[in-house]
Parts: sequence; structure tokens; C-alpha cells
Amino acid sequence: MQFRENFRMTQRWLLKKRDFDAAHARRKEFRALLAERHRSADLDPHELVFGELVANAVRYGDEPISVAVAVTNGIVQIRVENAGDCFDLDRRLAAAPGPSATGGRGLQIVRALADTLTVEHLPFSSCRVTATLKLSM
Repeated sequence: MQFRENFRMTQRWLLKKRDFDAAHARRKEFRALLAERHRSADLDPHELVFGELVANAVRYGDEPISVAVAVTNGIVQIRVENAGDCFDLDRRLAAAPGPSATGGRGLQIVRALADTLTVEHLPFSSCRVTATLKLSM
């Protein structure tokens, strides 16, 4: 996994499809990792973005599912890769249901909170979703 220039991977996890308990545990580990390094930061948006991206991968992606985080100079980069079919981000955001719907809003939430959100179609039918957020102190 190659991160944005000058980023070094801080943590990496491998997950299994439909293993929501493990996804929840990784979300807690992610928050603890950030809290240990950045005690004064508001971590709620970061945790929510991480949770939404990981939940989507575990729900819709195929194995292997890899989640990696890089934290450098006050910026958090979350990268989720899976072997499942990829999607068009603009189309998915445009097709998302309204605010009263019970599902399908995760990417809208991520887009609203993240400074950047990208989806890359990788060779061999895999998908990479990357979000970056600043740590607000």
C-alpha cells in the first residue's frame, strides 16, 4: 500500500467479509490509536469515517479486505481495499437516498466529513477507497 507523499503506514488490519464484530473492534482500536497520539483532537469525525468505510467493505466487499491508516503532520489517511466490485463514487452519491432513509447514506456522511474521498478501480477486480481528514486541535 502506497500512501500520499510523505505518509508512512501507522496501522494495518485484515478483515473478513461479514465480520462486523471485528470491524467494530478495529474501529475502537483506530480511535485509541488516534487518542494516544492526539489527545486534544476531536476524533468523532475520524472514527465515523473509519467506521463507515470499514462497514461498507465488510458488508459489500470481498476478501481480502485490508484497512490501513497513516497519520502524519496532523492528517489522517484511511485506506480500505477489497477484492469486490468497485463503484463510481459520483453515481453512488447522486443515487443515495434522502435523510429519512434507513440505509445508503454512509458515503454521503464520509464525503461531508472528509477533506478528500477517492475511489480507485484497481487491477484484478479490486477497489480502493481513500479518505483524508485533518486532525482538529
